[in-house]
Amino acid sequence: MIQLIRPALSINAAQSLEQYQTAVDNQPDFPTKVNFAKDDFPKKNIIGNATFNDVKLKLIQMSSGAERCHYCEDSKADEVDHLLPKDAYPNHSYSWNNYYYACGTCNGPKNNKCAVIDATTNTLVDTTPPRKSKNGPPLPPPQPPLAGISAFVDPVNENPLDYFFLDLNTGTFVFSELPANNTSEYQKAKYTLEVFRLNTRPSLSKARGSAYVNFKARLRIYIIDRDSGVVTQHQLNEIIRGIKEEAHQTVWQEMKRQKDFIPELHDLFHQAPEALNW
Repeated sequence: MIQLIRPALSINAAQSLEQYQTAVDNQPDFPTKVNFAKDDFPKKNIIGNATFNDVKLKLIQMSSGAERCHYCEDSKADEVDHLLPKDAYPNHSYSWNNYYYACGTCNGPKNNKCAVIDATTNTLVDTTPPRKSKNGPPLPPPQPPLAGISAFVDPVNENPLDYFFLDLNTGTFVFSELPANNTSEYQKAKYTLEVFRLNTRPSLSKARGSAYVNFKARLRIYIIDRDSGVVTQHQLNEIIRGIKEEAHQTVWQEMKRQKDFIPELHDLFHQAPEALNW
């Protein structure tokens, strides 16, 4: 997970989302708000709705790599996800700041999962709305979630590199929680890793390892071509663009962060210190 920049929506799209949200907020009570949002959102989030056409275009622009999932950075994103699920937070059903672009492998298991952290005790409280079992009794009316700090790391408003450390040195390419384990930041890191299964999918660690090899190879090519004296700046810029658009940008950021601890990386960035700004 890498920090992302959220672009502004078009004026028309922003106004439409505000109108959609007002219709939710005008419902008489919390259960009705939840049910209205659950019914209304799929009707709006369709091909041909100009508002969500713009939403998806801007979400694609946010992606690192070519339309990569905002959470795993690996699979192609094709689903508008509410970081705070609308079933628990109907007041954010049409909030542009609550939207991320996700792949089905991330968004499916996440579903309506959410939690808050009690700021006084740093304990995590699961606020996921209950799900009705096939033959179970009816669920009670939805209730507003407990107040607290969202347990998700928000990759726009927070830098995931402050929460996660990716192991490049031993070849596991898995994340560990960076904050001290008695802090709310640790709880956020742990919960986010677990919900999105960023460490438990073998394909992800394998893809990060491949990205690591690719980044190093591209940087070596850049250094050779730069020093050859026969390659144009345009050609060098194409190599730089390829690095910036490679999937798993977290790997690249970690390469820069860990360069002083991994001799191979120290040598590469010593030869091309300008790459630290890419």
